[in-house]
Amino acid sequence: MTKLERRYIFAKKAGGLVYLADAHDIRVAPFAVFRTPEEQYKLFLEGKSKCDGTTIKSAHQSWLACDLGILNDDGTDFLWSDPRYEKLGELGENLGLTWGGRWTSLGDIYHFEFKEPE
Repeated sequence: MTKLERRYIFAKKAGGLVYLADAHDIRVAPFAVFRTPEEQYKLFLEGKSKCDGTTIKSAHQSWLACDLGILNDDGTDFLWSDPRYEKLGELGENLGLTWGGRWTSLGDIYHFEFKEPE
């Protein structure tokens, strides 16, 4: 599968997740999609990622990940802590996305990425 095919599949799945979330009364918006190596390294130094951006690259660097935040009722800000992230993660997994909320070493409830089937 080519790089562009992977990005296309991810975009369809991520768009489907936004649509499904809305159908479950969960309004979401992306707050991080692409990251440069420098941005990724900064997150690594802050302990927010296990990927340093050079040796170990994040799926964000390949346009194969996004971070989605649940919006407040009037859509003006993100809710960084909300029990509905569990449902959002389940919806993403049902679409074939990997949800960062399942990671035991660094739970990332906002993170969704596409990994090719093995």
